[in-house]
Amino acid sequence: MHLFLENHCKSLVSFWTGKYKGLDEGKECYVIAPAVWDAIGCETAEASNTIPSTFGRRTPNIATEQHIFTAEDWSFWTLFIAPYVLDRRFFRPKYYKHFMKFHSIMKTTLQFSFTDAELGSLHERVIDYIQEYESIYYQFKPDRLSVCTLAVHALLHIADDIKTNGPPCYNWTFVMERWCQHLLPAVKSHKRPFVSLAMRQYHLALFNEIQTRYELFEALQLTPSKKELSHYEVVYKEYPHSILQPPRRGGKPFTDWLRNLVAAYLTTVFNIRISTAKRVIPETFTAWGKVRIANGGDCIRVKSAQDLYADRSQDASFVCYEVLADRNAFSKFSATDFVRIIHYGTLEMILEIIIPPNPSLRTMEPRRFILALVSDCKTDGKDAAKDIVTFTKIGPCAIVDLAAICAVVGCFKYG
Repeated sequence: MHLFLENHCKSLVSFWTGKYKGLDEGKECYVIAPAVWDAIGCETAEASNTIPSTFGRRTPNIATEQHIFTAEDWSFWTLFIAPYVLDRRFFRPKYYKHFMKFHSIMKTTLQFSFTDAELGSLHERVIDYIQEYESIYYQFKPDRLSVCTLAVHALLHIADDIKTNGPPCYNWTFVMERWCQHLLPAVKSHKRPFVSLAMRQYHLALFNEIQTRYELFEALQLTPSKKELSHYEVVYKEYPHSILQPPRRGGKPFTDWLRNLVAAYLTTVFNIRISTAKRVIPETFTAWGKVRIANGGDCIRVKSAQDLYADRSQDASFVCYEVLADRNAFSKFSATDFVRIIHYGTLEMILEIIIPPNPSLRTMEPRRFILALVSDCKTDGKDAAKDIVTFTKIGPCAIVDLAAICAVVGCFKYG
């Protein structure tokens, strides 16, 4: 953690702002103009408005509040914000490409497992990154030797350390720092603080021993489990992985526009004409404000409910959802070939409707549908887990099954 976040990331930012140990750029021109860096700082701070708290706390302004950055802030900024806000901000593209090599290395080290081939590839990429680092920042001049720090040299041993000690996520200091947060409130005595710490540690160890020996993990659970439903949450058997939360508004009438969208969705479900679909749709529906994905999944808020808390919360209405599309939809004589396509968009509304039995639908019992009204972003099916995904246009709204929503995601405006 400290190698990447508390050392090397800080050094790179010091280079880009022209504040690294009093050194100038030499023969290079990697320093970002102050006005541009101020804009990057503002974009970093404003990004938190549309990044859900699921991803962490608000990221401070890196231009004016870098002194309060924690390792968690450096990690989030480097992994998720920097690839966007630094794009086309350098005088030469090679500096951005060099940073993205470091970004790729950092993402690789977050894996939960590694093969020998992956470790070999990681080692080669680190060597390539360090060689380019020396060319850009060291420039092979004795008076710039201070840029070749021990932290830079330690990068060369990452692959070997992983092979010896296992993935970094199993032995980094985040765990110890979180534990220290539990111990700190125990210091009640200014005269004997270490006695207070020791007693706190003893009581926690005793509590854990009782849980383990008598298998009382659930009975002595101090924090509420996300697996349990609260009194205000609702889950239906047709949608076991979608836990609905208030606000709830029943008896809302359909507008013609919304009825047409729902009808278009039902035509694909029942393989019927759109005129038939319009007739079977009830006059009213129930609207829900939030949904939580079961088994520890994300909590997502519809856009209209999000706007009620816009002045003090982080937007949790931007979602990732998956749909199946026929690859041969425009080929009349080809067999259907469904492929999974990833979409991103804003969750505008959650609708619960019950379709009564109808001979046209070949249904004998009422059927419940929980649907999502989503404003689709034009991302060309790219996967943000693999590529940098951007969009400039938001397409028309569409109705999808609520179960198609995979997770809440973050987005922000830059450039």
